[in-house]
Amino acid sequence: MVSEDYEFCRKGLLGKKFFSEAGRAINFYNLYFIVNPSANPKGWLIKTPQNISILHNNVCSWYLVSKNGEEFDEGLEKALKGNLFKKIKMRVKKSRTKIVTKLKEVNYEKISDKMLAKLVLDYYKTYAGFCQLPAGCRVVDRGIRRVMDEETIRVVSVPKELTYAAREHLQLLKLASEVKANKLNKNVITIRLNSILKKYCYFGCGYFNEPPRTFAEYESILEKHVNDNPIVEYNAFLAKFNSDLEERNRLLSKLDPNERKIAVLASEIVALKDYSKVSYGEIIFHAIKLFEEISKRTNKSSFFLKQLLPWEIVNLLLKKENFGGEILKRANKSVMFGNSKKTVILIGNEVDLLKKKFFSVSLKKNLNGRVASKGIAAGKVCVVLSPKDFRKMKKGNILVVKNTNPDYLFLMKLAGAIVAEEGGLTSHVSVTSRELGVPCIVGIEDVTKILKDGAYVEVDANKGIIKSIKN
Repeated sequence: MVSEDYEFCRKGLLGKKFFSEAGRAINFYNLYFIVNPSANPKGWLIKTPQNISILHNNVCSWYLVSKNGEEFDEGLEKALKGNLFKKIKMRVKKSRTKIVTKLKEVNYEKISDKMLAKLVLDYYKTYAGFCQLPAGCRVVDRGIRRVMDEETIRVVSVPKELTYAAREHLQLLKLASEVKANKLNKNVITIRLNSILKKYCYFGCGYFNEPPRTFAEYESILEKHVNDNPIVEYNAFLAKFNSDLEERNRLLSKLDPNERKIAVLASEIVALKDYSKVSYGEIIFHAIKLFEEISKRTNKSSFFLKQLLPWEIVNLLLKKENFGGEILKRANKSVMFGNSKKTVILIGNEVDLLKKKFFSVSLKKNLNGRVASKGIAAGKVCVVLSPKDFRKMKKGNILVVKNTNPDYLFLMKLAGAIVAEEGGLTSHVSVTSRELGVPCIVGIEDVTKILKDGAYVEVDANKGIIKSIKN
């Protein structure tokens, strides 16, 4: 006998198509705001399809659920009409400034439990509002893929300006080249590193407790660059960026006016996603002390608190309501699905039932995907699902991921090639692999389950094909 919630999911999924948005290691509260439409503020400017997530040990796979993907066409049409994303970005910028100011100015020694609960709800409300920007980008990204060929998107989606991660990388390379040339004394090096730290430390803070970078980490990165050839790498990085821009501009000149408008939008989406990551990173960074204070008052770990839903954390603070193992159970294995009226969370055996009915894994001999960054490489597979897997990665390995975020940058530099479930050619893994010049194929559903650690594969990122090879 199944529950009403299971039946709600089953009926809502029947006759629908599932568009994989890959996934990542994630806290339950982060996932809730991504998946649950009713949790997000009213007035969203782009209609998004229903979402469903499957969570296992805090690693999620999530999908957009739609009958035919008509929301993608509508989103693209709406985005092409005016300054839609400009409006969304301004909303994010305004709310970001507001919550960061609150989090920086709060005196945790004097604030009451009631006011602390209000602050955490303000944080959640801001976080929920931020979701509109990447959600809208994902919808429009898919709309673009329905009307433009993959190679054109790959070329035209190069952003006009360097991404945040690229700017950080170049600043460190520039500093390293000056250090190597003995142009700077120790005090100046410290000042310059602190400046980089202040500007970029929170960029890697993401959905699953990724810590901000420390001064010691930046010192270590700088030392590695100094021991290599930083000025050569700096010049090569900029030369590739300028070459990609020239290729983009040549192709833009050949497109008709409507195609050119779509192509420009693809590039804007890359920049907007980058801005979204920076915004998330900054508020998550400044909320670290918020969760630490709640942890101190409730005797619950910050990790546990981040598996609670907004009203649960308020009840924990104000009513001292106790939550037990059921919270961690749903982080270990659950399904979340809903619409604007209702959202349900399945746990236990019903998760397995739903997965078997709708989300069985197809094992393939040859794997085909979309080319994000051209090149060919062969090597040993290293599957990375969360930061705890980072230590496995060795230079030359084939990095296999659901998606990447800024915290994965040093892994991507080690990779011989990258393979990702995330399918967007404007996604972080696509954009960053192009910037680094690492061969990359994206959009292969379940590839993190199909390819196993230690297997030898050839990644042909000219054709978008992955083949198993014998060692």
